[in-house]
Amino acid sequence: MSPWRWFFRIVAILILPVAIGSLFWIPKPRGEHANVDNKLKRLDLIGAFLMLAAIILLVLGLTLGASYGWKKAGFLAPFFISMALFPSFFIWESRLPEGYALLPSKTWRIKNFTVLIILSLFIYSWWSLNFVPLIEIFVKVHGEKAIIAAVRVLPQSLAAMVVTAILTVMPKLVARPRWPITIGLVMSIVGYVLFSQSGTQVGNDYWRFLFPGQIIGSAGMMGVFTAVVRLPSSDPI
Repeated sequence: MSPWRWFFRIVAILILPVAIGSLFWIPKPRGEHANVDNKLKRLDLIGAFLMLAAIILLVLGLTLGASYGWKKAGFLAPFFISMALFPSFFIWESRLPEGYALLPSKTWRIKNFTVLIILSLFIYSWWSLNFVPLIEIFVKVHGEKAIIAAVRVLPQSLAAMVVTAILTVMPKLVARPRWPITIGLVMSIVGYVLFSQSGTQVGNDYWRFLFPGQIIGSAGMMGVFTAVVRLPSSDPI
């Protein structure tokens, strides 16, 4: 079975219980938020589609570029289409009334919002540029089973989960995003440096370089992600 089939099965298994649980966990809106008038328009389906398509194509292009080369159509086509969809999304949002826009224009006046949003575009790239290539190396080069390859990259997920739990319990650690962002980016660089030192990616090289690199890099990048998502409107970066 291809690694992609295993990947989608695991994702489906993880998403399904959360999706069902959200029917009970998400509180029902009250007051003015419970108003269902023009509900379909307020969903901003066109804006959501533009942003979703832009992000998916960007991640797809980066993933295929890392696997098959940066001069191939598999990278160039989705990458340039996504670059066209991003400004299309912002132009569309600027034309909508405040209550109907997925990203109202006044949002850009929030302190530090613009710089943090631009920075956030680099976060998913860190994971996408090593997850799929590593799995392909384990499966196609070393002939391992897809489930074994998935287990080999599991430290990245576990490290991100631990950091998320810690920062949820101790939100003061990201009260001033400047430090977690800086430290996290340095850790992500250290992770890739360790990746580059691995010759075979398996055996001793896996435990000496890939394993610690995944933990350090993914933990740092999750810290950056949490700090960016917080988007403080009052605290300085």
